[in-house]
Amino acid sequence: MCRVCGAGVTAFPGRPIRRVQPAGVHTDDVRPRDDQHGLGTGRRTVRPLSLVLAVTIDMIGIALVIAGVVLLTSTHSATMANPAAAGTIGSDNPVVVDVPPGGPRNYTIWLIQDGIENSEVLEDQVASTTCVVRTAAGEEELSGAFQSTSVAIGDEHSIGWFAAPPGETRVRCGWTRAARTDDRAFVITEGTPDIALWPIVLMVAGGVVSVAATFALISALRR
Repeated sequence: MCRVCGAGVTAFPGRPIRRVQPAGVHTDDVRPRDDQHGLGTGRRTVRPLSLVLAVTIDMIGIALVIAGVVLLTSTHSATMANPAAAGTIGSDNPVVVDVPPGGPRNYTIWLIQDGIENSEVLEDQVASTTCVVRTAAGEEELSGAFQSTSVAIGDEHSIGWFAAPPGETRVRCGWTRAARTDDRAFVITEGTPDIALWPIVLMVAGGVVSVAATFALISALRR
């Protein structure tokens, strides 16, 4: 006679309790409840390859940014350290650029804006600056308000660039507004402002790559 009766349990006097398994279920099939249908244990699985790839791409992006900064600062510093000429805005005496023989060369005029932190004042000074360039081929006027490529690096902001044939070139810069009397210096360096764009493009590309890799890394860790 059964003394202890329960679901799946049969017991008789003098006999050990025997657990009866339902049909189709094996005793070795002991998996978590959420894994009975192949759903897994609920633990997050992070693929090491995805992590390594995201970290590597992120490091490449950071390296591109650093390379761009170093290239920009070193190139511009070397150029500004050896200008072709230098003068003062508003001076009646033009500066002279001796263009060596061998064909026309490109030169950029930079306005020095050290000690100014107000962005509106900086932009107003650039827009108010004009330079008259007299070369052996003729005369032209450059305006900071109308530039095909405007570049600002540190305290220097481009006013424009010109091509000069071999010989003597005279440059005089002044303010378009009579009320402006700021005593500002300008320098003339060889080359165009475009030379500073490639390091900037390199920094932007590195930043985009780094941000994308960071989002990919966060996404991989959340899976």
